[in-house]
Amino acid sequence: MLVARIGKWIATCLALAFLAACGGDGDAPPAPGLGSLALLAGHMGGSGNLDGTGAAALFANPSGGAVDGAGNVYVADGSNHTIRKITPAGVVSTLAGTAGMAGSADGTGAAARFSYPSGVGVDGAGNVYVADAFNHTLRKITPAGVVSTLAGTAGSQGSIDGTGAAARFRTPSDVVVDAAGNVYVADTFNHTIRKVTPAGVVSTLAGTAESWGSADGMGAAAQFSSTSGVAVDGAGNAYVADTYNNTLRKVTPAGVVSTLAGTAGSWGSADGAGAAARFNGLSGVAIDTAGNIYVADTDNHTLRKVTPAGVVSTLAGT
Repeated sequence: MLVARIGKWIATCLALAFLAACGGDGDAPPAPGLGSLALLAGHMGGSGNLDGTGAAALFANPSGGAVDGAGNVYVADGSNHTIRKITPAGVVSTLAGTAGMAGSADGTGAAARFSYPSGVGVDGAGNVYVADAFNHTLRKITPAGVVSTLAGTAGSQGSIDGTGAAARFRTPSDVVVDAAGNVYVADTFNHTIRKVTPAGVVSTLAGTAESWGSADGMGAAAQFSSTSGVAVDGAGNAYVADTYNNTLRKVTPAGVVSTLAGTAGSWGSADGAGAAARFNGLSGVAIDTAGNIYVADTDNHTLRKVTPAGVVSTLAGT
């Protein structure tokens, strides 16, 4: 599995409850009592593939989730190579793919194939977008479960801007959709953030492929080290889990990158403002309608909250 994304499935039982409460990628406001977490679906300590309700359902290394406007949670069930759907009542079903059947095939429901899907995003119409990590592609699933490939070509990795199958990614691990239907992709091993229009036109918003490090700046001048999570606020700013730098980065719609919290090269666990804060292998991000960012701080086994001003606190876990 993806080194940069391993921790996302470790905290999935906590993350699914959190996503259902906070609206995942910012589609809904936080619920009262956000600091109180409860199991939504899945069985603690057990893996497998089983549709059902609550703890009766089974997943195998789920690695990302997103929430639609009705409160349904969509999960990239990585080692099952499927996309699962969880209703607000905790009823789990398989939207697309077949457990144990890795590959790349467009089609409807069980006829579709994925290879270690890693992240999902949902647009306002209920379409689900999938970072199909080991296929190096971006997939789209309609509410009826019809799967197509929006960008990239299965089995062909690299970094090429272009339209549809002409574009290339290198192990993308997370996606998020803005209000205009643009998809932002954490292109992990290219160390970049890519933008994909609804028509499948791919561009590089920030970073330079295969050039890793930590540098704030505009577009290609910025550097990341294994981008593994991305969320977008209402103004179109992207927030990036810069995993190996142990920092939370901000990217404006114009591609200007800054470091919102943490210090590159300094890991640990410290609450505080901006560069004084510390993370350890952060991997997933979500944002609420007030602009607060929530971070899966993987190797610290905690869920952190970051205000729009960069003030970091620990919301759950020790």
